[in-house]
Amino acid sequence: MRQKQVIRLCDDIDRILHGYDTIRFDEYKEGELSILSAEIHKMTVRLREQNSALLKEKQSAKEALEDISHQLRTPLTSVMMILGLMRSHGLTEENRMQYLRELYELLARMKWLIETMLGLSRIEADAVKFKKDNVSCRELIRSSAETVSVTAELKGVEIKTIIDGEPFFIGDLHYTSEAVVNLLKNAIEHTPPGGTITIRSCGSSLSSDIVISDTGEGIPEQELPHIFERFYRSSEYTKNGYGIGLAFAKKVITAQDGSLKASNQVTNGAVFRISFYKTVI
Repeated sequence: MRQKQVIRLCDDIDRILHGYDTIRFDEYKEGELSILSAEIHKMTVRLREQNSALLKEKQSAKEALEDISHQLRTPLTSVMMILGLMRSHGLTEENRMQYLRELYELLARMKWLIETMLGLSRIEADAVKFKKDNVSCRELIRSSAETVSVTAELKGVEIKTIIDGEPFFIGDLHYTSEAVVNLLKNAIEHTPPGGTITIRSCGSSLSSDIVISDTGEGIPEQELPHIFERFYRSSEYTKNGYGIGLAFAKKVITAQDGSLKASNQVTNGAVFRISFYKTVI
């Protein structure tokens, strides 16, 4: 009887290996075989879960590659068109310089997209080792605002900073600055000329906070749950961007045990709140 049960159990395992999903182990109810079958059942469930997760990751990777290809195809097409126009006879020096500026802007945006995608992928693959330095929020805000100062000035947007005390956190200045720069670029993009972006920072016994607010159109309420999703572009708020800058900022901050939340002001404009906790939450 035991030999027959062992043979039947081996046959069931073989069917599992060949993809059958309807194998049941509850008929082995007594003795050592019941313990063995229970463990095999647990292993089978776990393997099925892992297989399902791998299929989802494969689909996500496929969609990500399609999104990246789409994001790069549009500026590449524009680059080819501009290069074709620059070969035209009788092109004035003014037109040539204008085309060169447009080429530079397109190539800069493509470079940013590729570098951000690579950085995001490295973080998701746990290939990034974040430093654990004492980071001054004042220094972080200064360097981040300086990076986008020219862009803000060209659009006519004022950047104000309000810092209470000397807040700090334990983290990586370089990566966190990239995250804050992406948030500031997003704010500049959605703030009309003559508007204001305000960066506030303060510290408490619980956390060090950085709040970026603007006087733009704000984020549609239905968008708030999805605003940090990669390549999310569904409305007027997100249609002009790549849908990756906010996702990158979220990954960098949460990877350092911080939090990043988006909301709207009571009057107008969006608010992004970064919190780096001093204790485990």
